[in-house]
Amino acid sequence: MSAFRPVVNSVKTEETTVIAKFQDGHSVTLAGYDDYTSKATEGLRYFWIFKQRSIVVQYHGQTQPRTRFLGPSEDEHRFIQVADGYTRDLIVAYWEATITFADNEYLAKIEGLPSDEAALVEHPAYTVIRASMYDLNYIIDGLIPLPKGR
Repeated sequence: MSAFRPVVNSVKTEETTVIAKFQDGHSVTLAGYDDYTSKATEGLRYFWIFKQRSIVVQYHGQTQPRTRFLGPSEDEHRFIQVADGYTRDLIVAYWEATITFADNEYLAKIEGLPSDEAALVEHPAYTVIRASMYDLNYIIDGLIPLPKGR
């Protein structure tokens, strides 16, 4: 993958949404969806990259909860929009930086704690991050194409 490594300033998690802000003016929104019954994150709803206030990458995961046996609809697990200059490697770099920063932030909170105490420390981004790994790995492997012309 790309040698470019975007630098994260901050990551915050609000329910099933992880928002990362980067030093270069980009931000990432990684949103999971819950099953509306247990409030557990069940999958990735979307991954968006913004440059300042403009959306430059729009990826849809699974847009709505459903029985696993029904399979995806046509607008799922695909890129909706990718602005000029945003390659697969660049998209993956922002996605991975978001995940890594959120994980490292959590690990710093539990460092040195006994395991029974560490188990009680919340990692709100964890379920959204894990739900996004299916899509991220397919993108890395080239199994989810960018829109034509990108």
